Amino acid sequence: RTLERSLGLSLGELACRAAGVSMQAVRHTGKIRVAAVPITSGEGVITHFSQSLAAIAQSLGFAAEATGHSDVAGMAEAYQRRFDIVLASDDDLFCAINLRSGKVIDNSKATARGFVHGLAALAGGLEGKPVLVLGCGPVGRAGIEAIVELGGRVSVYDPDPQRCREVLQAHANAGIQVMGDMEE
Repeated sequence: RTLERSLGLSLGELACRAAGVSMQAVRHTGKIRVAAVPITSGEGVITHFSQSLAAIAQSLGFAAEATGHSDVAGMAEAYQRRFDIVLASDDDLFCAINLRSGKVIDNSKATARGFVHGLAALAGGLEGKPVLVLGCGPVGRAGIEAIVELGGRVSVYDPDPQRCREVLQAHANAGIQVMGDMEE
């Protein structure tokens, strides 16, 4: 509700903008079955994380639930029960896997695109507007890509100068400005 009041967009509308799909896609979500699979590797299961993912998917209209099993058994359960999409996360990757198409979306990219499209909604578009990105990790890099797509003027800061150089190389013609320090 806060998101809707602030942006004038529902979570579903923001997700559609970020994904580049029409709201028509949202009307069919009730037929799409989503399984959130608990993963125990690395630091282990975050209490109720899979249930929270399923609740978010349900709020978007998907038929969603957390699997009864974790890890490979949970993946097998999702496949055997013919879920369409699997949500899973470990220490290295948080992703959605479309079992129908075989596509995988990294949450870093999805999160970045959601933030950028939310910012664009708040700012009345990003064309020609300055946008500062703090951090050139996976979310920052995906955010930079989305800002450039929407015509924003990107400035970046990361305490690791190598990350900034990599961003400049990846977007050589985008006119990205690197800030030398936080004060700048």
